[in-house]
Amino acid sequence: MVALAIIASMHFYIIPSYQNSIRRGHRLAACIALYRAAQMIERSGEDLARVASGNVWSLPAGFDQAPQDAKAVYRLHVRAKNQTNGGYTIEAEPINPGPMQGDICGSYLLDANGRRANQALGEAAQASSRMMAYCWQGR
Repeated sequence: MVALAIIASMHFYIIPSYQNSIRRGHRLAACIALYRAAQMIERSGEDLARVASGNVWSLPAGFDQAPQDAKAVYRLHVRAKNQTNGGYTIEAEPINPGPMQGDICGSYLLDANGRRANQALGEAAQASSRMMAYCWQGR
C-alpha cells in the first residue's frame, strides 16, 4: 500500500513538477538567446543595415538556436524592419517536433526597441499582457 501511495504521488505531483521545471528552463534559454542575438546585431552596424533594408537575414551559427550549446529547442531568426519594431524583431520559435511544441508561451519576440512579446503558433495576434507577464517572468 505504501509503495502504491508513493507511485501515485510521483505520478500526480513529482513528474508534472519536474516537467514544468524543464519547460521553464527551455523558456529561459530562449530569452537568453534573444538578448544575445540582439546584442550581436546591435554591435554590427553593417548587419543591422541589411536587416533594416528588408533583406532576408539569418543569424550566424551559435546565435541561431536556444540553447546555444545543446540540442536546439528553439530556432531563432530575424524579421525585417516594420513601422513599429525599430529596425528588426528577433523571434525564438519552438522547433517542431520538440519538447516546447504547443507550449502556451509559443514564440518569443524581442524587437530593436526592447519590446518583448509572445505569439502562439499559427496565430497572427500577439499574446495578452497577462500571458506575456507569465512567459517573461523574471527575465
